[in-house]
Amino acid sequence: MPVNLSPSPTVTDESILVRRPVDEVYDMVIIPDLEDAIAALGTDIDNGRASKFAAQGMLGKVHVQRGNFGLAEQHLAAVVNGAAGAGISLQSDYADIFGVDNDLNSEIIFATQVSGSINDEYEFSEFWSWYGGLDTKSLTPLDPDLTAAFNASPGALRRDVNIDVALMASTKYPQTGGPDHDWIELRLADVILLYAETLNETGSSPQMVLV
Repeated sequence: MPVNLSPSPTVTDESILVRRPVDEVYDMVIIPDLEDAIAALGTDIDNGRASKFAAQGMLGKVHVQRGNFGLAEQHLAAVVNGAAGAGISLQSDYADIFGVDNDLNSEIIFATQVSGSINDEYEFSEFWSWYGGLDTKSLTPLDPDLTAAFNASPGALRRDVNIDVALMASTKYPQTGGPDHDWIELRLADVILLYAETLNETGSSPQMVLV
């Protein structure tokens, strides 16, 4: 990925076209962009638009991905501690998180909204299908290891929401109603689990992690 953040010579300059190191992309583009978003956005979640909590959650994920758990902790804690005040709360039933009828439910911090009114330029494909992982060259798009893991745990409450064994696809992103099915980018459960991971990695007590 080229990283060019200042006026430069023409785009034919070979120094611009050289693939840049991953750390440089994180440090010069991704992290500064998320920090700017945190500073500019408010905590209110308005019709699925990105909020400060969305940016903080995403930045926390970035730091966890890079193994910087101390940096991640402060951002994830801000989301967990501020969620209730912004109307963000866990759904009592896991199945109520997904599906067209549950778009922008209370657990969703940020979601990409897709509309069936968007025309696709290709007759053989639809944007929402491949964006949600449905329109794929793989004959079995669902990882068999995931199916095996659920099969090894009879009675798992999330099984029917996550897999359709007949189609080897995820029922979380169904074909029915798909064009108007939001793509969830970040939800409160994601942040809580990541926050617990950061607490564990930074030496917090088991009691603190479980709380």
